[in-house]
Amino acid sequence: MATRIQFEEWLPDQPSITSLRDAKNVYPTSNRLCLFNNQVDFSGSASENINSLFGAKYGDEVAIFAGGATKLFKLDATDLSLDDVSKTGGYSGGTWKFCQFGKVIIAQTINLKLQS
Repeated sequence: MATRIQFEEWLPDQPSITSLRDAKNVYPTSNRLCLFNNQVDFSGSASENINSLFGAKYGDEVAIFAGGATKLFKLDATDLSLDDVSKTGGYSGGTWKFCQFGKVIIAQTINLKLQS
């Protein structure tokens, strides 16, 4: 009489750390954690603290948006400045959430109408 033996997934040469609870400034790859490179400035400064970022891609076009407590910004790819694309009068605080629908980027924060 034959006995069937169940084998687990075969993963040789895996790291010995299997119960890691907290890892900061690293990103996972298929078999290890890698450190992020040193921080570098990418764009000009915003006129207020940024609380949300969003990157969008449609075809060959790429756009990066950022939200602060009272303003929305769009990265200008020609000079790497953060251009204020807020409505007149700005906004009244909150953390922004973004989503993409085709070429349109929709920005939302609590108690405000959707912005696009």
